[in-house]
Amino acid sequence: MKPADYLKQLKSELETIGLEFFGESDYIKFENLRQKVAMCLKSTFGAESNEVSRVYNIVTGEKRYKATKAQKEDLLWRAIENLKTEIEASIDYIAMDTHQKRPAEASSSAASLIDTDAVFVIHGASDGAKNEVARFIEKLDLRVVILHEEANRGLTILEKFESHAIRSNFAVALLTGDDQFAPKASAAPALLRARQNVVFELGFFFGSLGRSRTAVLYERGVELPSDVHGLVYIELDKSGAWKLLLAKEFRAAGLRFNNDRLTE
Repeated sequence: MKPADYLKQLKSELETIGLEFFGESDYIKFENLRQKVAMCLKSTFGAESNEVSRVYNIVTGEKRYKATKAQKEDLLWRAIENLKTEIEASIDYIAMDTHQKRPAEASSSAASLIDTDAVFVIHGASDGAKNEVARFIEKLDLRVVILHEEANRGLTILEKFESHAIRSNFAVALLTGDDQFAPKASAAPALLRARQNVVFELGFFFGSLGRSRTAVLYERGVELPSDVHGLVYIELDKSGAWKLLLAKEFRAAGLRFNNDRLTE
């Protein structure tokens, strides 16, 4: 996808924030979109460019604890409008083709910002579940992205996550019983829950890709996020029925895969 087309897509996603009312998830979605815009502009104009700097300098009211709800919403609305303005200006600048030409490797990266076959697998400590799901996805001739299997390239963990996340076309989160917790001041037995990094990354993709491109595979008995509604939850059953259900979600999202290998 060309940088200008990708920026237009991000602008369309930005315009869906706050259509009815602002909620906590809107700040997450805004930050995810801001990061995607910044990564695109870095590939197009360079990491030290004014375009990238202006995007990062846009302020939201999320961390202004003394501000009222109305003031925070107004700041978020202004931030959305400012980011839209930066996107539109960058699209116009690209169209004019007056900026300095990019190196060949940066141009190649920007031209393929989204890998249409890439499925990001979010996982915890269960190598068994991770490997089973990853190998199934690969069998369908889709590309699996598992963060620790990718080269570090001198990036921090967060930078590495962002660089692969923004290029992925679908995310599958594995909620496995990696940790135990007990509600405070409760005599109830400890419950199973997924690792916190899984929950964080699930929230990132929920905001950036949306519900239609995010699926959750869970082990029976594991706590499911109570504040994330509308996602597809599929039980990792021993019979393997989850495979057909997951493939159905891939198909609905427009991913092209090898149907012939579903029943192998």
